Amino acid sequence: MLTFSSGETEVLIISLLDREKFTLEAISKAYVLRWNIEECYKQLKIGAELGNFSGINLETTLQEFWANLVMCNIIALHV
Repeated sequence: MLTFSSGETEVLIISLLDREKFTLEAISKAYVLRWNIEECYKQLKIGAELGNFSGINLETTLQEFWANLVMCNIIALHV
């Protein structure tokens, strides 16, 4: 458990047991950096409907994936 100067408490559940090698502060910073990546994955999954491919084989599925990825990037630049 990590308590900030604002009084807020952060609780992270992890499987890293070596407290000397993995400090609470370092884990908290890594979590903050990872959060943006997770949000990007969520936007791709929901916005591009990555779970609903219409392709029948690997090639058409990959084409659809890359087309959706390009579309998401263009929309993100536009916004």
